[in-house]
Amino acid sequence: MAAGDHLVGARGREALVTHDDLAALADELHRTKGSRSRTWALRRIRYGTDSRPESLLRLLLEECGVSGIAVNAPVPVDGGRLVLHPDLTVARHRIALEYEGDGHRVDQRQWHLDIERRELLEREGWRVVRVTARDLFHERAAFVTRLRRFVPNVE
Repeated sequence: MAAGDHLVGARGREALVTHDDLAALADELHRTKGSRSRTWALRRIRYGTDSRPESLLRLLLEECGVSGIAVNAPVPVDGGRLVLHPDLTVARHRIALEYEGDGHRVDQRQWHLDIERRELLEREGWRVVRVTARDLFHERAAFVTRLRRFVPNVE
């Protein structure tokens, strides 16, 4: 599924194939090994994801029952003078989820940009949930428990 997200492109990355191309190929291969996995993944592929961890985070949120997840959706801030694109948003709850790889921690410029982004989103009434590799890959249960504080109906 994450590979499919990569293939269909994002704001800063052109698509290598269309979702329709992937669907046609999956249809051609429908009686071969991996057919169920391809069908499962095809329904979950989304345009706009910038990284594998973002795709996996979206999948985890969906598995937890979170609906209405948007990928890199525009969020106007600063009185509409600036538009940010958080990794994932649940607009009806005004929640933005930002996956922060290690570069967000060690790159001083990126760290300061992240602080500014968070403040701009929070000023507009958004709750920003920062997610790390530890949350996603090592301590998922603790992350889901933390997520329940912010997102109603998380299973």
